[in-house]
Amino acid sequence: MKKQLFFLTFSLAAFFVQGQPFRNYIPLEERSESIKEQRERSTIDSTDIVCWIGSGSQSATLIPDDVTIAPENIIYWIGEGSNEMLFIVNWCDPEIALAWGYRFDEDSITLSDIMDDIAENDYRFSYILGDWGVDDIRYQDSTLNLLSDGSYFMFLINGGLGQVGHREQWVRHGDYIKWGENSCAHTDADYNRSWTTEITPVTIPSGTGINAFDNAHPILRPNPATDYVQIDHSGNKANSIVSVLDINGRLIYQEVLNNNSMIMSTSELKNGVYFVRITNEGSSKTEKLIITK
Repeated sequence: MKKQLFFLTFSLAAFFVQGQPFRNYIPLEERSESIKEQRERSTIDSTDIVCWIGSGSQSATLIPDDVTIAPENIIYWIGEGSNEMLFIVNWCDPEIALAWGYRFDEDSITLSDIMDDIAENDYRFSYILGDWGVDDIRYQDSTLNLLSDGSYFMFLINGGLGQVGHREQWVRHGDYIKWGENSCAHTDADYNRSWTTEITPVTIPSGTGINAFDNAHPILRPNPATDYVQIDHSGNKANSIVSVLDINGRLIYQEVLNNNSMIMSTSELKNGVYFVRITNEGSSKTEKLIITK
């Protein structure tokens, strides 16, 4: 009986290896293939299955192919070099997907370096790190204010779910990275993901400096706040001033903001409504802050 079980287990293992269950694995030597060719090679249709196990009228359903964008449709390229990759983010509320192009000279580059370069060159883009990786990805311009709907972000590389963090993920010429929120992803029984939202290439930023400051809006989280509040401003310039005013306009707190984000303690603030104002070179942005304890 044990020999029969071992033979059955070995046979099933051999069957599933031949059936390519790791549908998104792409050997390094075959990275020159197009994304379409990769998908056609790494998936199998249910009509091709010879042996079915179990009974019932339903079988596992393949998720839709992940939607990407052709490099020739990219409008805004960041970086310099002969190698190219595509960087895509899919938000869920509203359901919007945006794409950047990125160029580099090295044989490979880490995803974190790519994201840092995009954030440095495009004031509309920013991301927030948490204890376990990327907590939020944001895009703000004169018409859009995109941020997490409360679900978590994960990324695909060439249609396959990333297996390491963004600092450890290496990217090569021809790759595409797509970050997406889990709440609107298509998911199968093996936890593969895909997003099918049509992708829009971002335009070239309309300006830098004071225009960048004017086009972005501060984000306060959490709000209402109890012990602290994180203040994010993707268009921030060096030496901006963060001021906290009470409901009567009296100055309660003030600090210099040199980065796109800061955490401010609210332990000394009483319950009520306050206003957080960020000022730089005559321009200012104000958001309402509520304190509840």
